Amino acid sequence: MMENWWIILIIETVAVTLIGSLLHFAYEWSGENKFIGVFAAVNESTWEHVKLALSGIFCCTLVDVWFLGSNPNYWLARSASFVVPVVVIPIIFYGYTAFTRRA
Repeated sequence: MMENWWIILIIETVAVTLIGSLLHFAYEWSGENKFIGVFAAVNESTWEHVKLALSGIFCCTLVDVWFLGSNPNYWLARSASFVVPVVVIPIIFYGYTAFTRRA
């Protein structure tokens, strides 16, 4: 199974993208249910976009821990996958807004 790691990577990338995209609108679709708001975006802030990525990664973790959890490097890699969006999303957002801001 480890020789096909790239297939798992592609599937999880698509899954996180789809979950994040659906959660982007789930709060509004739910009639602004506060429980849904814990996982879904309630506004367009940077934190809410980080939350969307982390929710998708968490959902994938619940599934792939059964397939990959015995790998000795799994938890280190999974921990990195939770840290990366927390760092990268704000850097991208504040980086491009710093250069596109009008004087």
